[in-house]
Amino acid sequence: MILLSFDFRLTALTFGAMSVLLWILAFGSALVAGLLVFRADKKRGVPRPWLTALLRSLVWLLVWLLLLSPTLPFRQSETRQQTIVILQDDSRSIRAALEGDTAAFRKKIEALSRSLEKEVRVLSLAFGNGIRQDSLFRYSDAFTNITEALEAAAARSGKRPPAAVILATDGRFNAGSNPLYAALPLTAPVHILSVGDTALEKDLRIGRVYAPRTVAKGSTFEVRADLLATGLNGLATTALLTGGGANGSQSFTISGDRFDRAASFTLAAPKAGIYSYTLNLPPAPGERNTQNNTRRFYVEVVDQKKKILLAAAVPHPDIKALREALESVESYEVTVQTGNAPNTAGYDVAILHGLPATAGPAPKIPTWYILTPTTAASAFNAEQQIVAVEGATQMQRFSYALPPAAGFSLFVPPPGLDALTDRLPPLSVSGNGWRVAADAQMLLRQRENPAFPLWVLRSGRPAGAVTMGEGIWRWRLSEYRQRKEQRIVDECIRQTVAFLAAGMGERKFRLDMPKWEWNDGEGVVLNGYLLNAGNQSVNDAEVSIAVTDSAGRVRNFRMERVGSGYRLYMGSLLPGSYRFSGRATADGKTYTDGGSFVVSEMPLELLQTGADYPLLQSLAGRFKGTVRPWQQADNLFKELQSGDALKPRIETNEAPKPLIDWKWMFVLILAVATAEWLVRRQVAP
Repeated sequence: MILLSFDFRLTALTFGAMSVLLWILAFGSALVAGLLVFRADKKRGVPRPWLTALLRSLVWLLVWLLLLSPTLPFRQSETRQQTIVILQDDSRSIRAALEGDTAAFRKKIEALSRSLEKEVRVLSLAFGNGIRQDSLFRYSDAFTNITEALEAAAARSGKRPPAAVILATDGRFNAGSNPLYAALPLTAPVHILSVGDTALEKDLRIGRVYAPRTVAKGSTFEVRADLLATGLNGLATTALLTGGGANGSQSFTISGDRFDRAASFTLAAPKAGIYSYTLNLPPAPGERNTQNNTRRFYVEVVDQKKKILLAAAVPHPDIKALREALESVESYEVTVQTGNAPNTAGYDVAILHGLPATAGPAPKIPTWYILTPTTAASAFNAEQQIVAVEGATQMQRFSYALPPAAGFSLFVPPPGLDALTDRLPPLSVSGNGWRVAADAQMLLRQRENPAFPLWVLRSGRPAGAVTMGEGIWRWRLSEYRQRKEQRIVDECIRQTVAFLAAGMGERKFRLDMPKWEWNDGEGVVLNGYLLNAGNQSVNDAEVSIAVTDSAGRVRNFRMERVGSGYRLYMGSLLPGSYRFSGRATADGKTYTDGGSFVVSEMPLELLQTGADYPLLQSLAGRFKGTVRPWQQADNLFKELQSGDALKPRIETNEAPKPLIDWKWMFVLILAVATAEWLVRRQVAP
């Protein structure tokens, strides 16, 4: 219930821009009107002529007040109910953590909600693959995004922030950024109801698998995997790798209750195609969760390598960093050139570091520009239409990275990029202003001004990319210092080159996917582009798609028109390798394009079970909340009831309001005029 109270203070009228002369005229005319009435009524013998004169002056003054419309300051007090948001983790790992207590858990959360609803407004949300207010307690989502859930708690609570957030989760997340480091618009305390046992379960599992996406035919490549174990001290076991005509094994003995080691396998690439490999760990005695003992991954073997030119005006540490990141991809052949006039003939993709240094013909292949003081701004602006740099490139300043905005769709940024950018050193950016093409997309933005790009890409003929400054080598060192690996920065480099290599042709019709490998719980998306004679993107033609799975079964689709392009949502597919081909007919010509992708059977929610209490404790500490088992939800209600979280909030606002908005002013004028008329009625006929 909302109660309103008003406190009027007539101590000051707000004149604003009204002329002082108008106020002098108002008071003067009211005085003159009163004097004229006084003289006339005195001659007529009206009793108390001073009273009628006063009333006439008052009427004039009130009318002038309406005409001049001054404002009166007033205070408004509102009593509002507090809002408490309950966030319930609805992913698969919760069902495993509850171990059959799903009904008791639901009963406990619903009882807490009913108790709170008696005193506050309660908003209950389930999170996992997304955020929803219905179909709670299903425990079927394949992903957990805690950061998105906390953002939704702030966004959906209304105009005012919630008084508290109750988060029921096991703390295991596999989507979105780390909630401990994400910039969240949340000021309310976060109270956590933990789900899962703190005791170490016997668990033998495969962590991350590091395998190249593509390799060249006839080459050898390495597959690495993280093998982890808890509560299995002294167990001897063997990791087996099969698939693609290869067999490999590594035996090891687990030492300690918390164990991890890296396993490495060297494989030979057979003939061209997509190959499925399986890494398996046999179940350990007493192990309940065996779904994380097997991982399947895919490698595509191609007939030829992509030739990558890495050209620099002068030697620079960035060159070594870029070369190391790209040479780990077997299907890339990297060549380094130094000088002001690189030769791009015969290459599929060019990376120009500090180039162009002088005016010259623009490369006709997809190009990634990295700006340095040796870059000639005028020549750079003339060669490409992605970014126009303002000012001299010799003008440098440090700029920190900001994660990509929500609209970035050229490829899927590597997981963990959002959290890593908060801790990366700055790049030395060149110029003092940048204008980005309308159809370009920013992978990274400048933290000082998010409208300015730091790493930007653009589809086209050919495709292109621009990084505003130098210092990528410092990013790789920083990531290694923090994470003991350089995966995220290297993946940004590799995905940028892969994006350029995919868009290198002069194709009128092109099919693109945001990523090559999908999880079995994800909806697979395919994008299409068709260019007319003026190289403008159009979608007036029908586009048919044929998708073939690893068993040879074919499914046919029609792409839907979205904006000026095409889109096909295939939904979630069974694990396996797939190939797609598309056909479009325009201007009497038929255009085709195709590609491949894989769907991995990766039960992310079950790769690791049990509550992550260190993360839950840190998260509650960050937002000044508490952590307790879900069985103690009643105690949380009592704690909130004893504090201020459930008490109504009284808010006081001050705002000016024009006098003409108050209806009682018209009643007052009518009353004063009526009083004058009644006094004058006392005169004898």
